[in-house]
Amino acid sequence: MELPENGPHRARLDWNESPLGPPAAAVAGLIAGALRLHRYPRGLNEEVTAAIAARHGVSPSSVLLTNGVDEATDLVLSVVDAAWCVTPGFDGYRHRAGALGKVVRDIPLDADWQPTTPPSAFRAGGAVFLAQPGNPTGTVFDPRWLAGVLAEAELVMVDRTYRHFDDADPGAGVSRDNLVEFTSFSKEYGLAGIRLGVLVGPEELISVLRERQCFHSVDSVSLYAARGALQDRRYLAELRRYTDEARPRFAATLSACDAIAEVRAGKANFLLARCAEGWEPERFVDALAAHGVWVKDCAGLGLPGWLRVSIGTPDDLALLTEALEALTEAASPVRDAAA
Repeated sequence: MELPENGPHRARLDWNESPLGPPAAAVAGLIAGALRLHRYPRGLNEEVTAAIAARHGVSPSSVLLTNGVDEATDLVLSVVDAAWCVTPGFDGYRHRAGALGKVVRDIPLDADWQPTTPPSAFRAGGAVFLAQPGNPTGTVFDPRWLAGVLAEAELVMVDRTYRHFDDADPGAGVSRDNLVEFTSFSKEYGLAGIRLGVLVGPEELISVLRERQCFHSVDSVSLYAARGALQDRRYLAELRRYTDEARPRFAATLSACDAIAEVRAGKANFLLARCAEGWEPERFVDALAAHGVWVKDCAGLGLPGWLRVSIGTPDDLALLTEALEALTEAASPVRDAAA
């Protein structure tokens, strides 16, 4: 169910967007560059690439800016014949692999949301796509398993979109010829709207991917905003602090609801909530939306029965609390008929 977004009583807790809004420095950078939008981003891509390379401690030739995770995934898939995708997990890799006609192989997770596929299986070839922390699980895989995968796989892309919210990110900074790391400006920099991603990897591979990239696929608007954001590290610290402080409040609100059987916090900027017996997730999500609160049904991510709830603003929390109380007081509209 969709309601108009403009209005005072809306809580978008379905796409893990920043509760702090965009960094002020990013907005200022965008405004400052607005009068040059008639120009191609000559030199601007190189400037932002160099700044990101310095942040990662690598050469600019090891960094490739992309139009979000989709272009990054497409570029990585362009050099392999198959894709290994975690289930439950982010559906973007699987969708892009299918669209490009690549073979898709599953990496199932167990009850603790850890991989069950042995590293030796990846000798079959293809690119292994791993989000760390994971989406929607918020979990981090055993570093020994990750090391085994890197030792066996043809190519590994580790998506660290949610790395900013995790202190124990295994494998971060590892350098191997078959490893590329993806990071995003969407989450830690609060810039989901500009669709800017970063691939960091071995120079030879990045050079190949750069040759396969469309002409100026990263636009000036994104680059001006990113250049500004990179100058403001205070935003990163404030977002992490706010997320850490707000997470237990959102967890407590969800745990207090009779419709929720279990809540898992994970290591990202969202929570997972499992619907109690007798509560059907799809109708429950629609009922929350009718109260102006959007959450994510994780069935499409391979996790049926679970909801993903972003860490939002204090106003979002108040709206979520009111909506949950209203639904549990009038349970019949969203309960299964058998209940």
